[in-house]
Amino acid sequence: VTRNADVISKSGVSSLIGQTDGTLYTEVNTAILRGVNLSKRILSIDNNTLNYNIEIQKDIYGRLQLQVRVNGSIIVNINTNANMSGDFKIAAVYSNLFGYKLFVNGVLIGEDITNTIPTNLNNVRLGDRVSGTLETNFNSRIKSALIFPTALSNQQAIQLTTL
Repeated sequence: VTRNADVISKSGVSSLIGQTDGTLYTEVNTAILRGVNLSKRILSIDNNTLNYNIEIQKDIYGRLQLQVRVNGSIIVNINTNANMSGDFKIAAVYSNLFGYKLFVNGVLIGEDITNTIPTNLNNVRLGDRVSGTLETNFNSRIKSALIFPTALSNQQAIQLTTL
């Protein structure tokens, strides 16, 4: 039996999303992607367009990735080094004071000191993206997802993402 992947989108939640700093967290189980030419969105916040968003995704190479867009341009792109499969705890931390950080399974994967935060973040998407198609929907298991309206410290993010 085959069915479409479940996706969730909730708009009008700007009061729950940190507009100047925050943390996206998700726990997923994912398979290695093969022959895929579109990124798979896991968890994102946006302004209901593709122009302003913060996303945790699997990129076209199967790497876990934090990607940020402002004015339609990608301004941050932090990813793991390999096509990843298995269980993962992922935190994307953002702040207009220090920029962006990606943590996976208790390890700081990378950071970017770009301190521009997308504006008017008022939508949450789980397994989907704006104008998403079945091809861009995340097709593995999302065990949990949390949004913190504050930026977690490195210690907090490491503790949260340790398996």
